[in-house]
Amino acid sequence: MKWKVKAKVIRIPLSEVAREALANVDDAPDLDPSDITELPIIVNEGGKYSIVDGFHRIAGMAGWAESEARPTKGVKIDVIDISGSDEDVIGCAAEPGGRGRFRPLSQDEAIALIAEAIGG
Repeated sequence: MKWKVKAKVIRIPLSEVAREALANVDDAPDLDPSDITELPIIVNEGGKYSIVDGFHRIAGMAGWAESEARPTKGVKIDVIDISGSDEDVIGCAAEPGGRGRFRPLSQDEAIALIAEAIGG
């Protein structure tokens, strides 16, 4: 099946997604945003960003900002925005594990499609 994947790298304030990440992650090591090799994946839903993949990375960046005494609003991070992609791609990218009855793609397959769409 051919999946519709719209993906672009954008830069957003860390504050746009930090609260969601911290609410879902108990502990993550501090992570300098310049050390990120795998960008978090988000969607824009009515002007609000939601995390699809990368909760621990974003929580780690928020911890780094706090340890550096930098407000998350002033820290800009690169993310992959997949707004407008097929819901199956978005849902599968968000769920760790393999395919299932209601999952036409594994998380790895969905993320590979997203990486391909941005030229990665």
